[in-house]
This record gives sequence, structure tokens and C-alpha cells, in this order.
Amino acid sequence: MLLLELVGIGAGTTVLLQAASDYASALANGKVDPAKVRDIYTLPRPKVDVRQGLVQAIKDNKLQQWLDTLAPQTDEYRALSDAFVQLVKRSPGLPDGEIGSGGTLKPGASDPRRMASPPSAWRGVATSRITS
Repeated sequence: MLLLELVGIGAGTTVLLQAASDYASALANGKVDPAKVRDIYTLPRPKVDVRQGLVQAIKDNKLQQWLDTLAPQTDEYRALSDAFVQLVKRSPGLPDGEIGSGGTLKPGASDPRRMASPPSAWRGVATSRITS
């Protein structure tokens, strides 16, 4: 059964519904698999099927309340989220595009996917960079 049929809405809202589902999944499960970007990663990852919760939240007209429950509720996660929001607010001129694909970035290498230097708005915010 299609998700659209479950929530009783027409096909015209397919894109919006898919975006809500993708967003909910990213909140609940994370967007990046840490095991694919780290040599050693042994912490168990959450695996939440958001489909049923999304259907119920739409039916109950409580989508925002439901989305608010999906992200981790730890102090560390809230601090990370708050720091990200502050960074975005301080960096209105940053491009909002996709990062291109390519091979592994090597220490000292130049690559169009890497900024020459962080924007001044990032001062005081921890950033990762490639070092040898």
C-alpha cells in the first residue's frame, strides 16, 4: 500500500510527503552512516521506520510535534544543534548547494569541494580541516 493511500491525500503532494519522510528519517536515523566515513565506528545506530509515525502524525495534524520527538534528546545533541543554528545565522552568504563527489581528500591537496579558508562568521566555531 502506498504511503499516499495511507494518509488519504492525492498524488499532487507526493514531493512534499517524500520530503517529510526523508527529513523524518534523517532526524531519527541520521543522514550519514558514520561507519562509511570513519575507519572504526562501533556504536549501534538507530534504525527507525518513520513511515507509520508519519502517517499518524499527518492524520492527527501533529506533524511538527512528531518531528520534534525524532532527533536525539541529549544535552550534547542540543548543543551541537544550537551551534549549527548559530553558524547558519552568522553565515548568510554561504552557498546552499550540494558538495560534489570525488575521491578521498588528501592532506594538503586542493580540491573544489574544499574552501580555501573558512568564512569570518565561523570564528569561534569548531571546524574540521584536512591536516597531515
